[in-house]
Amino acid sequence: MTIESAGRSVQPADDASTVPTTLIELLTARAAQDADVVGFQFLDDTGEPESTLTYGQLDAAARRIAARLSRTLSPGDRALLLYAPGLDFLAGFYGCLYAGVIAVPVAPPQPSKLQADLARLASIMVSADTHVLLTSTTVADLLAPALRLHERLAELQVTATDGIDEDHDHGFTAPTITEDSIAYLQYSSGSTGEPKGVVLTHRNVLANNSLVSAAVGFTEDSVMVTWLPTYHDMGLLALVTQPLYNNFLAVGLAPFTFVKRPARWIEALARFQATITVAPNFAYELATRRVPADLAATWDLSRLRTVLCGAEPIRVETMAAFAEHFQVAGLDPDSLFPCYGLAEATLFVSGGPVERGYTTIDVDPDALADDSVKLSPGGRTLVGCGTPSDGFDLVLVDPATGTPVQAGRVGEICLRGASIGSGYWSAEDLSAQTFGTVVPGHGTGFLRTGDLGFVHADQLYIVGRKKDLIVVDGYNHYPTDLEASAMRSHAAIRTDRCVAFQTMDTGKPQLIIVAELDRDWLSGFAEDTEGPVDKKSPPPHLDQVARAIRGRIGGDHGLRVDDIVLVAAGSVLLTSSGKVRRKAMQQRYREDSLDRIG
Repeated sequence: MTIESAGRSVQPADDASTVPTTLIELLTARAAQDADVVGFQFLDDTGEPESTLTYGQLDAAARRIAARLSRTLSPGDRALLLYAPGLDFLAGFYGCLYAGVIAVPVAPPQPSKLQADLARLASIMVSADTHVLLTSTTVADLLAPALRLHERLAELQVTATDGIDEDHDHGFTAPTITEDSIAYLQYSSGSTGEPKGVVLTHRNVLANNSLVSAAVGFTEDSVMVTWLPTYHDMGLLALVTQPLYNNFLAVGLAPFTFVKRPARWIEALARFQATITVAPNFAYELATRRVPADLAATWDLSRLRTVLCGAEPIRVETMAAFAEHFQVAGLDPDSLFPCYGLAEATLFVSGGPVERGYTTIDVDPDALADDSVKLSPGGRTLVGCGTPSDGFDLVLVDPATGTPVQAGRVGEICLRGASIGSGYWSAEDLSAQTFGTVVPGHGTGFLRTGDLGFVHADQLYIVGRKKDLIVVDGYNHYPTDLEASAMRSHAAIRTDRCVAFQTMDTGKPQLIIVAELDRDWLSGFAEDTEGPVDKKSPPPHLDQVARAIRGRIGGDHGLRVDDIVLVAAGSVLLTSSGKVRRKAMQQRYREDSLDRIG
């Protein structure tokens, strides 16, 4: 039985006969029931509709691509998916699934960091053991010269999937795909080291889709609008699999469109009467800062029911400022929905409850440095990442011993559930260490996330990552806290572009802060000096910025900063999801290759 609503067929959640076991079954069913329903839309740089895909069109395009792939690849082979923002990725992704080929989404190289991006692409190519790359005709033409100049990438067999003939699927026979067949490899964004490919099966993906559906409460009237890239785990779920799972319209725009003019995102939310959106913390901060209040007042965000924020540390200042700034557009502050997830768990782990807004607590920072959680009004404010999903067994363990910690203590988050991937591709030892953890008293099969946190009043709080801990005199300090203090110390420092880390090069721990300076701030000094800023001749008062950082970190954390490196905007290395790459920045500092100002 189906229920007809708004032109879409909505499957009852309790009808077991309709529950798909693979993403292929899901798309096939949607195409059969709602062939002419537009499931996906993409906007151009001006915010106007550029392209659409109905379920029938997506199914047909996927079958053509699968037929083409089946001529040269076998089920279980891997193919890189490298597409510009748009809907071509969807056809390539589902085409791989139909052919039984394991999809490997990758980020397109950026001209500003071409060599580094090509090196990362080559490392993923080697890791996934593939020589096949799927893309569009336009990207293939642009990419060809760069690939030819790279020894490994020159071996890639490039297929432009938008150029496959419409009759290409004639005689194609789909292979047998089960819920335990591998759907895709989600390579990590590389914030803590070399990219690792998480192995995700159809079972994993659909299980996580189910958890998200339960947490958010999608309906046939839901509309998703976001600019997240589809090669990233959060964007892939939001714009590629979840819309199909819950049968709602997904509207995407390019990340660059958002960064260039954040108002395009907010405008699209209003124009399409979005009920849900998702982005990292920095996006909400940027929109608050760059979208004028009088412009925001011309839009209606009253239908926006769920505003997910994840993928990087969530700052209470950002949440509060965004809610206040866009209330003039009818935004309900209770729509804010901080959440936590990671690629190893497909994506979603905790969030909500829906329409309850964000939750904060104040804790004693000195106690937290000793891994103890003590409520202290006026202390360090933490934002809750929502209620842990019932789809996981969640246990907090001592990072050193692996034994469960007592209530009121910080521990490493360990997870077990149907959404957890089966390991890292072609990395048996690392997979066993990460995905096969035994937790005393709880059994085996736990994922060690590397994230540190605690649960209070049914909310999960994340305080940092195990590998990034800064230890001084036996006490733990989280780099995100030091970075937040540095960013608040002076108006010259760019938000979310500050890095704190420790080195041992001198034989004793050294605390280092690297901070990007705001372009407008530097430009102001250029105007004052009647010429461009010379990096060898620091702008006036540059020493005040360094003193402000030292003073704020000393006052907030009782720590002495050993070195402060001020760099130009764009110098701090980021992952594909916008997180700072602390290990890479630490390495550049050690190599003395940072482009210092002053």
